[in-house]
Amino acid sequence: MLFRSYDTTAALMAEMCPMTMLSLILEGAQQALNVHHGLAFLNYGQLHAAASHGHFRHLPPPALEALRCEAQALMTDICAGQPWPTRPVGGGARLIVPLSGDAVLLGALVLERDDDPAFFTPERQRFLHELARQGAPAIGRAQRLIALQDSEMRARRLIQDSPVPIVTIHMDGALTEVNGAYLELLATTRDRSEEHTSELQSPMYLVC
Repeated sequence: MLFRSYDTTAALMAEMCPMTMLSLILEGAQQALNVHHGLAFLNYGQLHAAASHGHFRHLPPPALEALRCEAQALMTDICAGQPWPTRPVGGGARLIVPLSGDAVLLGALVLERDDDPAFFTPERQRFLHELARQGAPAIGRAQRLIALQDSEMRARRLIQDSPVPIVTIHMDGALTEVNGAYLELLATTRDRSEEHTSELQSPMYLVC
């Protein structure tokens, strides 16, 4: 199981999509423990089922929301360092593995084994704790990067759509951002905008 944890960690380091990361974590748990049914969901904005197998395939939204609530309730146990409780399901057991960052639920794994109520032993839970410990920060970093990229795109759209002429110039004199209103003001094109850089380096244009 330890080697499977290392394999999953290495794969996570090369990935930047939170949904794919969750799929990798679920795959690592499935291959190491041979669970019969598994689900990985992302709790980011809206609930998203990143990957599933067994009877968790095509889970209806109300059932997914109920599992999210269960995972959220387990956050207290995580903060207190308690082992995750297992739930009897038929002749087997279910275990929910929350993935959290900064006391926020990022997502979770839901794992079931049909034939053994005591399947999720302390050793197996330690393996899953390690997966969660490695996976949650990676997912959190990816989500923050996506949020930063989205913010930059929104800011760029605001600049480009502004009726006010806007241009930004790097300290070395290179234009870094030019909007359409600026191009119209100088009756130039984006390709020729560099020709006007010297005009904009006048003190009257400089904002510190």
